[in-house]
Amino acid sequence: MLKFLILTAIPLVFSRSDCSQYDRVVSPASAVDVVITASGFKASQSKPVILTVTVTNPGRSPVMLGVGSSSCQLGSIVRVKSRWEYVLDIRTCTADYVEHWLGAGESRSESWGWNGEIVVRGVRESLQPGKYLVKGKVGKWTSRHSIEIEVVDE
Repeated sequence: MLKFLILTAIPLVFSRSDCSQYDRVVSPASAVDVVITASGFKASQSKPVILTVTVTNPGRSPVMLGVGSSSCQLGSIVRVKSRWEYVLDIRTCTADYVEHWLGAGESRSESWGWNGEIVVRGVRESLQPGKYLVKGKVGKWTSRHSIEIEVVDE
């Protein structure tokens, strides 16, 4: 009963019982740091830019970042007009569905190619040539800073 009261009194609290490292209640990851970098600042169909997203948990407790593919846990979004849309990344992901945990003091990085394509409501679209702001995305968190990538024609 006391455990139930504690869990309902603290919003967005996660726990995991299948691994002793995660048996205690984990606080929300408000201090998770997300950073995005790029191999260049122009992307095209024939010359994709390589995006790298890194997430760091500077806290003292493990954090659940979200759920999804075990091989593709990090992603990115691009500003199109007034909305943020998901980048269609060039990589192969496993079709499993697992929790993504990041231990205290740990970091994780993933890289992929991007050629200017996005996913809007499940549909693949190519961006018009122009400059776009791109952010790293991990679960519900995004990088504080964005990078500018120019999408160019061939």
